[in-house]
Amino acid sequence: MPKKTYDRAASRAAREEKTKALLQQLDEGARAIWSSDKFRDYLKMMCKFHHYSYRNVLLIHMQCPHATHVAGYNSWIDNFHRHVKAGEKGIQILGYTPYNREISKAVLNANGKPMQDKDGKDITETSVIKVPAYKPVYVYDVSQTEGEPLPELITPLQGDAVPNYPELFAALAELAPYPITLENISGSANGYCDHGEKKIVVQEGMSQAMTLKTTVHEVAHAREHDPANFPDGERPPRETLEVEAESIAFLVCEYLGIDTSDYSFGYVGAWSSDKDLPELHEALSHIQKAANEIMDKLDETLELIQEREAAAPVAGEEVKNVPSVLDNICTKATAQAAKENTAKAAAIPAPEIEKERE
Repeated sequence: MPKKTYDRAASRAAREEKTKALLQQLDEGARAIWSSDKFRDYLKMMCKFHHYSYRNVLLIHMQCPHATHVAGYNSWIDNFHRHVKAGEKGIQILGYTPYNREISKAVLNANGKPMQDKDGKDITETSVIKVPAYKPVYVYDVSQTEGEPLPELITPLQGDAVPNYPELFAALAELAPYPITLENISGSANGYCDHGEKKIVVQEGMSQAMTLKTTVHEVAHAREHDPANFPDGERPPRETLEVEAESIAFLVCEYLGIDTSDYSFGYVGAWSSDKDLPELHEALSHIQKAANEIMDKLDETLELIQEREAAAPVAGEEVKNVPSVLDNICTKATAQAAKENTAKAAAIPAPEIEKERE
C-alpha cells in the first residue's frame, strides 16, 4: 500500500481557515474568564494580599526576583491556610509601624490667644497624635510556603503522549533566535525569554504538552518582541506582549493537536486590561502571521518525519544502519541553533530590559 504524501499547500489553506475559528474561540474563552467563579475566587484571594509601596516592591524584587504572591508569616497562616517552610529566609522590607504620642498644646480663646488660669498660667490640653515610623519586617513568597493551594486562573497542562515530541522540540530550537535550555527555574515561572543574555529557559520536568506550549510562548517572545525590533523605542506594553505570545502558542499547539484552552484562556484573560480584550483584538493580524511562520517550520519537520517513515524497511529486509536527516536534526538542532544564534544575536546590543516570564 503506497504511503500518503504530505501536501503542505493544502495543509496551510486548511490551517488558515481553522485559525480564524480558533481566534474566535480564544476570544470567547478569555472573555468568559472575567465572569467565571474561578475569576471571582481569584479576586477574593488577591484582595487579601497587601499592596506594597514602590520602594518595597523594589526591595522584594532585589531579594527574590521570582516572587509572585508575598505576605507576612502570620498572614499566610490566617488568610491562606499555608505556612512558611522550615529554613526559608524572609524577604526584608520596610513595615509601616506608626506609634501614638501624647502632646500638650495651649487652649486658645475666640481671638486665637492662649487662655490662662487664675494663676496666670497657660491652660493646656493633651491630645494623642499618630507618628509615622518604619521598621524592618519580613515577608515570604508563596514559593516559600506550603499548605492549601491558592485559587488559580490557569490550569497547568497534562499529557506526555505528544506525537513526535522530540522532533517538534528540535524544530522549535532551530527556529528560535536564541538557544533554548531546560533548567530548574526558581519560583513559579514555567519559562522566560531573556533578551539581555539572549537565551530562552524552559522549566524542566513539566509534561510534554506544557513544555511544548511554554517553548512556543517563549520562542514567540524571542522572535517578535526583541527590543531591536522596535528601533523607535516604542515597544508595546507588557500586557500586549504576553497576550500576543500566549495567543501564538495557543494557535500553534492547537495545530499540533494539543488543547491548551485550560491554560491559555485564563492567561490571556488575566493579562488583558479589561473584559473587551483590547490587546488581543489590536494584534490579531500580527498574531496570525507569527503563528503561521512557526507552523510552516513545523510543517517542514513533519515532511522530514514522512521521509524517515518512507525510508523504513519493509518486513524481511535488512536494516541498514544509516541515520536519517531527521535523526541528525534531533541530535544536533539545539547545539547548532545555540552556536549560530548566539553569533547572530551578538551583533545586537544587549538592552536593559526585564525578562519576559510566563
